[in-house]
Amino acid sequence: STGSHITIEFNEGTSSESDNCFTQGGVSFSSGVVTVPVSGVYHFDLLARVDGVGSGYVVMSIAKNNDFTGNRRMFSIEGDPASDYQTMTASGVFKLAASDNVRVGIYSSTDSNLNVTTSTTFSGHLVG
Repeated sequence: STGSHITIEFNEGTSSESDNCFTQGGVSFSSGVVTVPVSGVYHFDLLARVDGVGSGYVVMSIAKNNDFTGNRRMFSIEGDPASDYQTMTASGVFKLAASDNVRVGIYSSTDSNLNVTTSTTFSGHLVG
């Protein structure tokens, strides 16, 4: 979406070990949003493939509690992405309370035709 963040919704999101790389027991995964079961420090990784970016820049973010501003997110920015496909990565450590959620979002400065492919992975685990 041009000029605004959209949440990437994974089609097979569950808390099982085989879907979307989440292996920490008890994590709730619904509509592309991860809700953590216990307070603690969590590490998350994002590897995304974005296709069909025509122009502008693209920002991929991992955000805490739907806050895509300031220090509540980790992000990767691609200032001149390839028009056929671009790989982007982001990772970070978050201090979360029980029931906090984490989601992935994408922002494009000018292009509304980009596509986040199904080869994109989002993973995380409780550090302690």
